[in-house]
Amino acid sequence: MVLSLVNKDKFPRPVKVSMERSPHFELMCPNDVFHIVPPGTSSPLRIRFTPDEMKNYCHELVCLTARERIVVPIRAIGARAILHFPDQLDFSECPVKYSTQKTLLVHNIGNLAADYQLSTQSPFSVVPARGTLGAGDTMQVTVEFHPLTIGDHSGSLAVCCNTGEKSIQTNLHGEAVDANIGLSTYSVKIGKTFINTSNYTTMFIENRSNITAHFQWKTFPTEEDENEEKRRQCCLLQPLTEVPPDNFIEEEDTEQEEGSSEDHTALLSYMVQEEMEKVQEDPMLFSDDIFSIEPMEGEIKPNCSAEIKVTFKPLEALGYLSVAYCSISGRESRLPLRLRGQGQGPLVELSCRALNLGNIFVNTTYVCEVTLMNHGAIDAPFTYIHTTANVGYCFKFAPEEGIIAPGGIQTIQISFNATVAGRFEEEFQFSVAGSPTSAILTIKGRVSEPEPTLHFNVNELDFGDISFGFPSTKTCRLTNPSPVPLSFKLRMSDDGTQPAVSSFDQIRNDSDPSWTEGIHFYVEPREFTMNPRQGTIPPQGHQDIEVTLCSNTVMEFYRTMLVDLEGFGSGVASLSITARCLVPELRVYPHMLLYDECRLKVPYERKFLVVNDTHLPGCYGLVPQKRMEDTPVFYSSPQPCGIVQPHSIAEIPVVLEVQTLGEHRTSVVIGVFGDERNPRVSARGDVCLCATRPARVQSVQGFFWGKQAQAAVEARRDWWCKQLMPYSWQSQCLTQNEGEIKPNCSAEIKVTFKPLEALGYLSVAYCSISGRESRLPLRLRGQGQGPLVELSCRALNLGNIFVNTTYVCEVTLMNHGAIDAPFTYIHTTANVGYCFKFAPEEGIIAPGGIQTIQISFNATVAGRFEEEFQFSVAGSPTSAILTIKGRVSEPEPTLHFNVNELDFGDISFGFPSTKTCRLTNPSPVPLSFKLRMSDDGTQPAVSSFDQIRNDSDPSWTEGIHFYVEPREFTMNPRQGTIPPQGHQDIEVTLCSNTVMEFYRTMLVDLEGFGSGVASLSITARCLVPELRVYPHMLLYDECRLKVPYERKFLVVNDTHLPGCYGLVPQKRMEDTPVFYSSPQPCGIVQPHSIAEIPVVLEVQTLGEHRTSVVIGVFGDERNPRSVVLQSTGRLADIYPVPRLIEFGRIPALQPNSQTFTLFNEGLVPRDFRIETVCKPHCYIIEPREGVIPTRGKIPVTITATLDDTGLVADTVQLFIGNSLWTTFMLVAVGTGTKIVTDKPFVPELSLGCQFRYEHYSPKFKPQPPKEKRTSLGYSAFQMRRFKIRNGEEPATALRESWDPAQPLGAEAFSILPQSGVLQPGERQQVSFTFSGHLNTTASVTALCHVEGGPTYEVGLTGEASHLSYSLSQREINCGFQMFNNLHHSTVTLANTGKIEFKWMLNLSIAEQHLPGVFVVNPTIGSIAPGGKQVLKFFYMPGVPGAFSRTFQLKVGGLDPENICLKGETFFPMISVNLPWNIEGNEKYEQLIKHLQQYSQRKKSVEQKKTQTPRTQILKMENVKPRVPDSGIVPNTQLQIKMVTMLIEEAALELQEMLISHLPNSFPDKELCQSLVKVELPEYVLDMGTVRKGYTERRTLMITNPGRMPVSFQVDVSALQGTGFRVNLDQIQSLPHRHTIMLEVCFESAHRSRGDVDVLLPIEVAKGPTYNILLRATVLELSLHLSGQGLEARLEFSPPALKMGWTPQWR
Repeated sequence: MVLSLVNKDKFPRPVKVSMERSPHFELMCPNDVFHIVPPGTSSPLRIRFTPDEMKNYCHELVCLTARERIVVPIRAIGARAILHFPDQLDFSECPVKYSTQKTLLVHNIGNLAADYQLSTQSPFSVVPARGTLGAGDTMQVTVEFHPLTIGDHSGSLAVCCNTGEKSIQTNLHGEAVDANIGLSTYSVKIGKTFINTSNYTTMFIENRSNITAHFQWKTFPTEEDENEEKRRQCCLLQPLTEVPPDNFIEEEDTEQEEGSSEDHTALLSYMVQEEMEKVQEDPMLFSDDIFSIEPMEGEIKPNCSAEIKVTFKPLEALGYLSVAYCSISGRESRLPLRLRGQGQGPLVELSCRALNLGNIFVNTTYVCEVTLMNHGAIDAPFTYIHTTANVGYCFKFAPEEGIIAPGGIQTIQISFNATVAGRFEEEFQFSVAGSPTSAILTIKGRVSEPEPTLHFNVNELDFGDISFGFPSTKTCRLTNPSPVPLSFKLRMSDDGTQPAVSSFDQIRNDSDPSWTEGIHFYVEPREFTMNPRQGTIPPQGHQDIEVTLCSNTVMEFYRTMLVDLEGFGSGVASLSITARCLVPELRVYPHMLLYDECRLKVPYERKFLVVNDTHLPGCYGLVPQKRMEDTPVFYSSPQPCGIVQPHSIAEIPVVLEVQTLGEHRTSVVIGVFGDERNPRVSARGDVCLCATRPARVQSVQGFFWGKQAQAAVEARRDWWCKQLMPYSWQSQCLTQNEGEIKPNCSAEIKVTFKPLEALGYLSVAYCSISGRESRLPLRLRGQGQGPLVELSCRALNLGNIFVNTTYVCEVTLMNHGAIDAPFTYIHTTANVGYCFKFAPEEGIIAPGGIQTIQISFNATVAGRFEEEFQFSVAGSPTSAILTIKGRVSEPEPTLHFNVNELDFGDISFGFPSTKTCRLTNPSPVPLSFKLRMSDDGTQPAVSSFDQIRNDSDPSWTEGIHFYVEPREFTMNPRQGTIPPQGHQDIEVTLCSNTVMEFYRTMLVDLEGFGSGVASLSITARCLVPELRVYPHMLLYDECRLKVPYERKFLVVNDTHLPGCYGLVPQKRMEDTPVFYSSPQPCGIVQPHSIAEIPVVLEVQTLGEHRTSVVIGVFGDERNPRSVVLQSTGRLADIYPVPRLIEFGRIPALQPNSQTFTLFNEGLVPRDFRIETVCKPHCYIIEPREGVIPTRGKIPVTITATLDDTGLVADTVQLFIGNSLWTTFMLVAVGTGTKIVTDKPFVPELSLGCQFRYEHYSPKFKPQPPKEKRTSLGYSAFQMRRFKIRNGEEPATALRESWDPAQPLGAEAFSILPQSGVLQPGERQQVSFTFSGHLNTTASVTALCHVEGGPTYEVGLTGEASHLSYSLSQREINCGFQMFNNLHHSTVTLANTGKIEFKWMLNLSIAEQHLPGVFVVNPTIGSIAPGGKQVLKFFYMPGVPGAFSRTFQLKVGGLDPENICLKGETFFPMISVNLPWNIEGNEKYEQLIKHLQQYSQRKKSVEQKKTQTPRTQILKMENVKPRVPDSGIVPNTQLQIKMVTMLIEEAALELQEMLISHLPNSFPDKELCQSLVKVELPEYVLDMGTVRKGYTERRTLMITNPGRMPVSFQVDVSALQGTGFRVNLDQIQSLPHRHTIMLEVCFESAHRSRGDVDVLLPIEVAKGPTYNILLRATVLELSLHLSGQGLEARLEFSPPALKMGWTPQWR
């Protein structure tokens, strides 16, 4: 080599050059000699280097000058390491926070091993960072790009070797972008959840990129915030290390004294350091007491999604808000997920929020009840909050605290006793633990001083004609309509004090002088008696009063019965009493009583007859005899006094004893009680004494009325004359005219009487007897009797009858005789006789028979009347006389209401409120009425229910404009006719459109009688509830243009009145930036509740907008509620998928196409245009421009035709409208037959793990070898010949590496084909086959030689292993599911081995015919080693009940394994405690028969298992077959089983339709829902017979017999106009085995006579529809009264009542 010495000085310099001797270096000029070097010139020096081996050499050359010494080192490197690195490495676009790796092939092209060290800067890293590379060897170096922020990143890769040479620099470049990964939603709102219970929802993390993303849920939005929190926590630990050292010194001294040498300072520092390390290692995952997220971290495969479960468990009834941040590899910033939830306390509700007690009196205890109902799913502890405001202290609640179970109720008894009068309205609160709001009960009413009112049920009490001394009783009713008990006392005007004497007392004393002198009273007699005379009538109660009149005065009575109230006054009510007291006219027969000859002092008895032909009973008495010493005749009576009933006869037996001889006439006095001035009857007796004679025959005579008389003639010889001779006699009028009588014997004589008329007959027969001088006379007397016809009542009192009113009654003619009785009515025109009509007027009554006579009376003149009517009877000397009396008067119509005032209380503007009152007609005539309201208008009022149907009505903001006064009151019915003694319920509805207090009067007009005959005061107060709207500003955040977004306002009503609200519609213009509307703009918010107004917003222009929205309250147009909508408009979201298009390695000069898709997620069509930046001639884009429809996509095709080899990249720009929207990259690599690079394209081919003894042949295409690239010439299109060497070639062609334990080499691989010829542009596939033993590995290199071309190297590796897999679960327990809903479960199949295998999963063949839909997806596939496959099982059981299905999994050549899917299904159902009616339906009858037979067999089998043989025989003998009623199914369990069987039948019929959709799609929801829409038998509720005007109630129990809560709705619209009504319409989530009461009420007032049938549907959510047949029979009763007195009869029509079936509760 040549070395130059240069003199840069201006003077020549001498230089001495010297070099030590060396065998390898030699100086080619004189050594150690000075040389003169002229200024500005150079002197060359030559050095010869002669090496003798390949190694490094070193030496030095010394140059000396006069001023300096220069040493030049000489080195020669024998072996040199040269590493080949690319000049630049471009990562292009890579996801941020994601590791992107690229592999470089480093080749040591030198002849010495290189010890290298690699270094780079963040975000780049390199592995391995250091190592040794032998001469000629190659290795792979992995460069990793892990950016943490988006944007361009640059760096360098420095390579340093041990040779001391300058390091090699490789430029690194990469662009970090956000990957297409996002959340399915960025806000999760979980519905109301009960406190201390959990609720969850799911969302998804969607990975639409081509990378595997790792995610973590974090608490903080950025990593800097996390670090700041860690620093804060470390600072909190730091003061522990700053404890004064003096304390530790003292502790050390103490421990040294005790023998301890532990260093507390070091221990404390260690503990603090350990805690700090824990803080630093904390990943700061999301942690919250209320919200939890599962899983907290995980991985998402490309183009997949991860399901995230968000669980909400509130502790209080509050609104909760939290934010969780999702850190995802591929995204720079963490994605926020806003978590919102509302804690729900116990749902306790009052049965009524407002209680109107009405009018209550002072110091009167009022008791009522309300019910607290727990509609929630948790216990509800409640406590009454005491209040003393206003009249709160007057209320008492029991119980004041307690716990209500879920679905339970608690009855609260409220007692109220006020001491001060006035109106009141008080709120009472029941605080519920866990609920932010209390249950508020508003109680209002009015306390007033009691205004006692009592009234009688009749206007007059008419006793009619009464008999002297006979008590007569009438009954009336005294009613207390007031709400307080009233103590009354009755008194009679002008009544005396001395008790009256009744006939029943009078007949006990025949010696009373009042029989002849009358009754002498010292004071006026008390003739009226009231029972009870005093007492207390409860509120709304009544008292029946018996008024008894026992008159001792013959007169007409006009008295008044007065009612005095204690503490209120006297005479507050009165009742007129009229009567007429008479003494009946009694007659005595006979007027002379003959006793004929009587022996002295021998008693003889005869009888007087007392005849009473009047209609009143009479009292008679035989005045006792005043005996003296010389009284010739004594008389007396064993029954001197008595009572003779009307139209009857009584007997007075008189016993007479003659005291002296001779004829006597004795007067007897019979007195009539009350008629002492006219005593009755005198009597005479003749007494003859017998003389002493030889013989005497005495005749005893007697006769009987209506019977044959007998006489016995007895011949006896006198005691002083003993003759034994027979005597003879004869008579001309006897049947035995003559005969003989032996001594001391008698002869029987038969006397026959046969009258021709009903007259008295008298005759005398004389008996001539031998032995008697004179003939003995026999007086014969007889009485002829006609037909015995009698009236059922001889007197009829019609009472008070109105003019021109037809009165109908009946009497009966009775024939008590033994012969027919022809009768005829005798017409009369006297007085009012012409007003009476009798039917029939004539006829014949058989013996013992009766004849009903109908009497109709219609008077035209008012006044009292008393008329006698005769029925003549042929053959009877007397007629049957009927006395009819009464009074005819003009009708006085009166109507009255059952309440004094109708108080509506507080009502809400526009909300109809209805009150009911009763209008009663106490008069006996029907009255036609018409109602009207004072000061009411004519134009109909507007109700809230009509207002909410029109949100554009100007009344929301301007109010209602009436042309005339509004008609705010409605009466139903407004007019009608009330029958006598009837009533009419009136419904008064107030719908007010005026905020005011009402004081109106409802007037009653009667047709033909006048107007305003009755009135009722009505009071009310109309208010507009104060409604509040939350929030005041509704945020819509960023909104895409013309895309609808929905948010909701909350309308809060804290008042006790309902409110009506409406969103005023927007007035849109052309330049309106924001459009808003609402699907439900108007609505009603109930008291103490919240309503929602959904507002849909569409932004029309870009930018931020604030839009005012007006919400009107009906009735409060002056104060509209204004709220603000805030939004930001942005363009439609259009993006390409994917964002990087890689063509890979494609042949140059040949076209190759790729397709990507443009998506438009907006709701507005958008224009687009696509342009390439660098090489538009290499890339053709179709289409380059167009329009993307709404929610649409357009495929775009890019065709690459490369004009050169190598990497060709370009940038594509996407324009939306006229602005640039986004860019993405195009990458392609051109290849050709002579195009090579400095490293192979396929450096290694791995065959992976395989089965033993099996072949695996991957496809391989030869790639260019490592040569420098040349230009593309003609030779590129020439035919090339190649050859691939295998293990039989020399070792230089195939390099091997193997496992020392299992040595394998080239013999494990085979290559086909090993040689061949390729035409230009042609391809050839080469198969590599690996065959190895279990658990063996092999690795070799295959060489491919191309004639005239390069040699390619292919690395081959192989491994033999066995197959293994795992399942996440082999038995899937689905739990309880809906049988007609589609459900899914997953099982994960994992490849735990090292070999890829194929698998197949199918439903068991034996179970494929079973009902239901059971599908698994996928059913076939393959899994790489370490890979997983999620098997999704979709199933719809199809029928209720338990189910089980088995799927067979076949993996490779292993034995099949079973996966079992089991569970139990149900459907929502209810049961009602009513029978079913299946009569006439053969299908239902057969089904129920089958179920009954099955139940009996099952029961008998169970009995056989538990009985001994003897017991079994005895019980079988006592069994009586029980046959249910025809067509009735009362058993609830049978009903449930029958419903289940009907559902199963319907499901099996639709089975073919269910599986017809498979495998492309699943059955739609309508088809699935049709499985439960089956026709069920009807329940029957028969209310029986209901009298018109009455109300019948039944209570039903609806039970949820299923396993899950059930919701149902009662279609009450079907009951309109039928008279039926129910007390509920909708039930939500009735728990399992819970029962709710349903009250069915039937009102027959407005129904006509006959049967009423109506079908009431009950629709069960997601279940069948149940029908209840409601049935009732309306009956109108008619009443007829016939007869009088004790024989009166009361007849009803119809005579029989029909009773229906009613349930019996057990």
